[in-house]
Amino acid sequence: EVYRLSQAAGKPSRMFRDKTLAATDVALFNDNAGIVAGYAPVGQLHQLPIPGKVRIQQTTDGGVSWTDMDVDYRAVAKRVTLAYGSTGPVFAATDTGMILRLSRP
Repeated sequence: EVYRLSQAAGKPSRMFRDKTLAATDVALFNDNAGIVAGYAPVGQLHQLPIPGKVRIQQTTDGGVSWTDMDVDYRAVAKRVTLAYGSTGPVFAATDTGMILRLSRP
């Protein structure tokens, strides 16, 4: 699960929830768009040392609906880290050494 902390509301609100994705990084943009990156856990335990398939989901409406992005079928990881600039593309780096270039939502 991913929660958004709002200073105005003073409490967290759930932004993303998916049991089939172990989220490891989040990127939020000024235009209510966002990306959640992670991996599909192998089996029922999330802490196994076996890397899972990289999964990345995006939203354009502030977290109301999420859609899967196409990811290279060879990409596996236990941790995915997102990097982006203010106007450039978004990159996802895995702990297994793969770097993916994503199209921004």
